[in-house]
Amino acid sequence: MGFKLLRLICKVGRFVASAPSSVQAKHESTCQKCYIVLVFIALCFGLLMTIINNNFYLNDIQMKMLVSYLTEFNLFAFSVYTILVINFWKRGTWCQLMEHLLVIKKRTQKSATKNKKRPYYLGFVLIHVVYIFAEVYISYSWSIPHGWKSYFKKFNVRLIQLYLQMFQKLLIYAILSTLLVRYKRINVLLTSKISRNISIVFLRRNVKTLCRLKKTIDIFVELYGLPIALIVLFTTFEMLNYILFALYYEGNISFANNIFLAVLRLAPTIVGTSTILVMCDSISDESNKIRSLMYEISCMAENLTTKEEQELFELIEYVEENVPIFSAAGYFIIGKATILNIAATVVNFLIVVLQVTNKI
Repeated sequence: MGFKLLRLICKVGRFVASAPSSVQAKHESTCQKCYIVLVFIALCFGLLMTIINNNFYLNDIQMKMLVSYLTEFNLFAFSVYTILVINFWKRGTWCQLMEHLLVIKKRTQKSATKNKKRPYYLGFVLIHVVYIFAEVYISYSWSIPHGWKSYFKKFNVRLIQLYLQMFQKLLIYAILSTLLVRYKRINVLLTSKISRNISIVFLRRNVKTLCRLKKTIDIFVELYGLPIALIVLFTTFEMLNYILFALYYEGNISFANNIFLAVLRLAPTIVGTSTILVMCDSISDESNKIRSLMYEISCMAENLTTKEEQELFELIEYVEENVPIFSAAGYFIIGKATILNIAATVVNFLIVVLQVTNKI
């Protein structure tokens, strides 16, 4: 299912220019390349107009103006990387990642079952439906006091950028989901085979797959480590931005309704970012479980020859050496702890803002 979802995301990504158009093609067509460049130019122009239409954020307090510019720069850097860098300069890395995923999929393929499963595209469609309805409601509610024309002049490009980031999160989720399923599959296989007469050939085959998985994750981190770092930063900036907006908003919308709309707008960002962080952590947990299983197998194994015992210890060393590490472009380790770091940053910054501006 994971690879089918990846193919679907790539097909849709062809139209939004936010993902390679295929899981296999090593190069984009000339028309697609021109389309990608045009989309990027349009985003750059729209971003410039957004800053101008917002009067360069001069009407905001200094703290909010700083956060607004950091957010715009973050989204611009994210667009440059996901639209241009991945599609052009790192297309070879993308193809490597897809090739590794295909090999792993074949090695850990489950036997066919007759159980009914949900269509692989169901989650993708539902997320889009919920996201679009939420954005329409938020835009309608906030455009009433400002007017449709004024609202969309200020936020039309931001809405597009938010969707493109959400789309990238779905792509990253699909890749991580594929990897997590493979780790769980190996875990189940090892658990089911724990006995005193374990097969070294069976262990060797699964350890080889683990090494392939580790290499795949290294490629994934090389390709998507920076976008994940930018996503984490954007989530932090966006939370700060809407907290400040709620505190200092002086329009016609009530404070309670303003908070509700801010939470509704922040929900996809927070949920999407948290899901990616939790999935990275889950893959690391599955890898650690496999490592523990290997030690358990070594303690239970009997009737092994000296050569087989030596190979078993070597296999355990391979498992130790191939525990995956998710790094955000080398800046920090990706995991559930990152969620707490985001929350701590937001709280600390909010305390500083309240003290500096005397807004208590």
